[in-house]
Amino acid sequence: ADYILAGTIFASRSHPDTLPAGIDFLRAVCTESNIPVIAIGGMSPESAAVCLKAGASGVAVLSPIMRASDPAVTANSFRLALDRYEGIDHD
Repeated sequence: ADYILAGTIFASRSHPDTLPAGIDFLRAVCTESNIPVIAIGGMSPESAAVCLKAGASGVAVLSPIMRASDPAVTANSFRLALDRYEGIDHD
Protein backbone atom coordinates (compact mmCIF):
# COMPACT_ATOMS: atom_id res chain seq x y z
CA ALA A 1 0.00 0.00 0.00
CA ASP A 2 1.13 3.54 -0.71
CA TYR A 3 -1.00 5.12 2.02
CA ILE A 4 -3.67 4.38 4.62
CA LEU A 5 -7.08 6.05 4.87
CA ALA A 6 -7.99 6.35 8.56
CA GLY A 7 -11.51 7.25 9.57
CA THR A 8 -14.19 8.15 10.12
CA ILE A 9 -12.33 10.57 12.42
CA PHE A 10 -15.15 13.05 13.17
CA ALA A 11 -18.94 12.81 12.92
CA SER A 12 -19.88 12.86 9.26
CA ARG A 13 -23.09 13.74 7.45
CA SER A 14 -22.10 11.14 4.84
CA HIS A 15 -22.00 8.36 7.45
CA PRO A 16 -24.40 9.48 10.19
CA ASP A 17 -24.62 6.03 11.80
CA THR A 18 -20.84 5.61 12.10
CA LEU A 19 -19.35 6.35 15.49
CA PRO A 20 -16.34 8.66 14.97
CA ALA A 21 -12.99 7.02 15.68
CA GLY A 22 -11.51 10.29 16.95
CA ILE A 23 -8.11 11.92 17.13
CA ASP A 24 -6.64 9.36 19.53
CA PHE A 25 -7.35 6.63 16.98
CA LEU A 26 -5.76 8.71 14.22
CA ARG A 27 -2.72 9.42 16.37
CA ALA A 28 -2.31 5.69 17.10
CA VAL A 29 -2.56 4.75 13.41
CA CYS A 30 -0.02 7.43 12.49
CA THR A 31 2.37 6.27 15.21
CA GLU A 32 2.21 2.63 14.08
CA SER A 33 2.34 3.25 10.33
CA ASN A 34 5.43 3.35 8.16
CA ILE A 35 3.47 4.84 5.26
CA PRO A 36 1.47 8.08 4.98
CA VAL A 37 -1.89 8.21 6.76
CA ILE A 38 -4.74 10.25 5.28
CA ALA A 39 -7.54 11.20 7.68
CA ILE A 40 -11.10 11.03 6.40
CA GLY A 41 -14.53 11.77 7.79
CA GLY A 42 -16.19 14.90 9.09
CA MET A 43 -13.46 17.27 7.97
CA SER A 44 -13.63 21.03 8.34
CA PRO A 45 -10.76 23.45 7.79
CA GLU A 46 -10.14 23.54 11.54
CA SER A 47 -10.33 19.78 12.06
CA ALA A 48 -8.06 19.17 9.07
CA ALA A 49 -5.27 21.06 10.82
CA VAL A 50 -5.94 19.06 14.01
CA CYS A 51 -5.45 15.86 11.97
CA LEU A 52 -2.09 17.06 10.69
CA LYS A 53 -1.06 17.89 14.25
CA ALA A 54 -2.00 14.31 15.22
CA GLY A 55 0.41 12.98 12.59
CA ALA A 56 -1.68 12.60 9.44
CA SER A 57 0.07 13.32 6.16
CA GLY A 58 -3.10 14.80 4.75
CA VAL A 59 -6.87 14.74 4.77
CA ALA A 60 -9.51 13.54 2.34
CA VAL A 61 -12.41 15.92 1.81
CA LEU A 62 -15.45 15.35 -0.36
CA SER A 63 -18.83 16.28 1.10
CA PRO A 64 -17.90 19.71 2.51
CA ILE A 65 -16.76 20.81 -0.94
CA MET A 66 -19.41 19.01 -2.98
CA ARG A 67 -22.24 20.33 -0.79
CA ALA A 68 -20.91 23.89 -0.60
CA SER A 69 -22.75 26.75 -2.26
CA ASP A 70 -19.34 27.86 -3.56
CA PRO A 71 -17.00 24.84 -3.77
CA ALA A 72 -13.99 26.97 -4.74
CA VAL A 73 -14.33 29.14 -1.65
CA THR A 74 -14.71 26.07 0.57
CA ALA A 75 -11.72 24.32 -1.01
CA ASN A 76 -9.67 27.48 -0.54
CA SER A 77 -10.65 27.64 3.14
CA PHE A 78 -9.22 24.14 3.59
CA ARG A 79 -6.04 25.11 1.72
CA LEU A 80 -5.57 28.23 3.84
CA ALA A 81 -6.12 26.33 7.11
CA LEU A 82 -3.61 23.66 6.12
CA ASP A 83 -1.12 26.27 4.95
CA ARG A 84 -1.45 28.13 8.28
CA TYR A 85 -0.70 24.87 10.06
CA GLU A 86 2.39 24.42 7.87
CA GLY A 87 3.44 28.04 8.52
CA ILE A 88 2.74 29.26 4.99
CA ASP A 89 1.55 32.88 4.95
CA HIS A 90 -0.55 34.12 2.01
CA ASP A 91 -0.56 37.79 3.04
